[in-house]
Amino acid sequence: MGYALGLAQLGGKHPHAKPWKGEGPAIFEVVENFEEHDVSNNTEFPIAHGTTNVFADLGLPDPVERQTKTRLARQVNELLKQRRLKQVEAGRVLNIPESKVSALVNYRLDGFSVEKLMEFLTLLDQDVEILIRPSRQARSPGHVTVHAVR
Repeated sequence: MGYALGLAQLGGKHPHAKPWKGEGPAIFEVVENFEEHDVSNNTEFPIAHGTTNVFADLGLPDPVERQTKTRLARQVNELLKQRRLKQVEAGRVLNIPESKVSALVNYRLDGFSVEKLMEFLTLLDQDVEILIRPSRQARSPGHVTVHAVR
């Protein structure tokens, strides 16, 4: 759950995402420049600002792992799309059955480990590097980040 939101947070679009048709129960307007709109007097529907991890914002278990999986899967899916591989062909390249390819392209990622997604990237002729360094903030836990270099 939540992978579609995680993908949206990364600037992507889930393959089954549909256009928004009207305003939801707690959404009054969508604005480009949030800073220009005064919402400080809004007591009926308080606004909660999220973090950079929608999975943590939703209170889902293992939010860092979910975000990492989403970022890795996005890269795998972009490569599959660029190569114009059908699911059967992608399954052959990734050494997985077509049903698993379907799960992957639809971001049903609970059946995939971070390691397996990194393996898919290597099978698609990508180098995957892991960089370990001290946390940038003194005495705070480190974090996991996935960057794609093109």
